[in-house]
Amino acid sequence: MDLRNCTKQELSQMPYEYVREAYYQHNPNAVWILGVFFRHGKNGAPQNYEKARQLLEIAYEYEGAGSGFILGNIYEEGLGTTVDLKKAEDYYCAFSEETHDPTGYSAAAFLYLKNENLPNRDEKIPEYLKKSEALGGCPLSDTLIGQLYIAGTPDFPKDINKAVFYLERSKNYKILGDLFSDEKNIEPNYKLASYYYELGMSDNMDCCAKYAFLNLYYGSINELWTNVPKGISVAKKYLKTNNNYESSFFILKAMFLFLIKRKILKVLNCVLIIYILLVNVIVILKIKINYIIQLLIH
Repeated sequence: MDLRNCTKQELSQMPYEYVREAYYQHNPNAVWILGVFFRHGKNGAPQNYEKARQLLEIAYEYEGAGSGFILGNIYEEGLGTTVDLKKAEDYYCAFSEETHDPTGYSAAAFLYLKNENLPNRDEKIPEYLKKSEALGGCPLSDTLIGQLYIAGTPDFPKDINKAVFYLERSKNYKILGDLFSDEKNIEPNYKLASYYYELGMSDNMDCCAKYAFLNLYYGSINELWTNVPKGISVAKKYLKTNNNYESSFFILKAMFLFLIKRKILKVLNCVLIIYILLVNVIVILKIKINYIIQLLIH
């Protein structure tokens, strides 16, 4: 089969064996695709970080910075090579400079955020976030900028309205819910917090736990009983599908207050939730105990 003229898009859909054959037929597009396949173990390719790095560096040399983001990640994480944060930073920045994609700059900012010992950290983080924003921003940079506006820094003075704008744009509803339910930053607005937690429930189980808590706990305090059924429904769903015992106890606290305030109304639902919770806790404790036993044995 002649694969010499296949595009990257076409090769990306093919099995590993075909892309390897395209590489042997000197199709330049196969170099980058093979590198990606080895990096992620995709399409039947074995995961091999060293081969991924070698191929992506060849692609980078011949095609420019399109491979830069993946190479930045490889050097940041030390995948198939030693960790080199300077190389990672350079690759991330080159990727954004050449492709005008803001994700490289946001990754560089996050690299500095995670590594407190890097020089010029306080200058580099806002520099790269502003460069990412100049290219249109991305969810990571928007989240970081939103959090900085909440905390308040010289480059991002405290501004809750701007924080909300960036966090809504990044769709980070958990942080928004936390912002409006936490008394540390602003006067709490539990209705708004509940709204944001509800928006985030589809892909963040912590939002489910906090939504349930708000509707049970603050609904009980303020005797807003119309909020309680939603809280009960989400609590049951959360406890059946999640083994996070810290969040489960969080919900249990709200359930006890609800029982005290509302007496026996909805008591059967409450008992069911508590039963599911206890089953979760027992399962988690068994897992922890078995893990400790295994460590002791080995």
